[in-house]
Amino acid sequence: YKPLPFSFERDSIGTRVNKKGLIEVVGNDIPRIDYTDSTDGVLLLENSATNLITYSEDFNNSYWTKNGSSVTSGFSSPNGTLNASKLASSNDGLNSRIEFFPTVSDNIIYTSSLFVKKGDLDFISLNLRDKTGVTRVAYFDIDNGTVSSTINSPTDAKIENYGNGWFKVSVSVNVGSGGTSVRAQYVLASADGDVDTDLNTFLYIWGAMLEQGSYPTSYIPTNGSTVTR
Repeated sequence: YKPLPFSFERDSIGTRVNKKGLIEVVGNDIPRIDYTDSTDGVLLLENSATNLITYSEDFNNSYWTKNGSSVTSGFSSPNGTLNASKLASSNDGLNSRIEFFPTVSDNIIYTSSLFVKKGDLDFISLNLRDKTGVTRVAYFDIDNGTVSSTINSPTDAKIENYGNGWFKVSVSVNVGSGGTSVRAQYVLASADGDVDTDLNTFLYIWGAMLEQGSYPTSYIPTNGSTVTR
């Protein structure tokens, strides 16, 4: 076997999992050798995608609406820095969450994703309300690394292990058409199907994405605007 030289172009940044198992940004026109599933590394090639979330790591920003929840930053993240956040319940009750209201096109599948790590809670739900007013839900067991259940038939739901306790969870939904605004939520859960949480119970979050398409692609970081890979 003899590796051969090749030319490569990409007019944007991209991310990969490096040899240390950390997510890192790769600059324009640099091929991404990814080590997610191979100790030798493989060339990561993907279709173009845009992260429609404008603050993908800064959950304290006013872009994110907090309901019955609080956010504390400064925890170790999948990129090796201290920019993950602790999402905690700020009340005794239901639906402690953060959410945002994206602008999307009619009758298109969108995928919402998030990196999560268990705290004293083992479950999270990702909810996407479509334009007909129906909320499609996926519950994830982040202790065992499984999709535990779904409600109202989302197109798909996935969970991927990124090591060090971190998982990438995602839900895909055809948003349809109608007069209801689309709403994406990340909801703390005490068990499968149960969002009744105690005060100050928590888990860790990082790297939120909303992209057009039926499956999650590699993470695209943002800080104040949408970014296209």
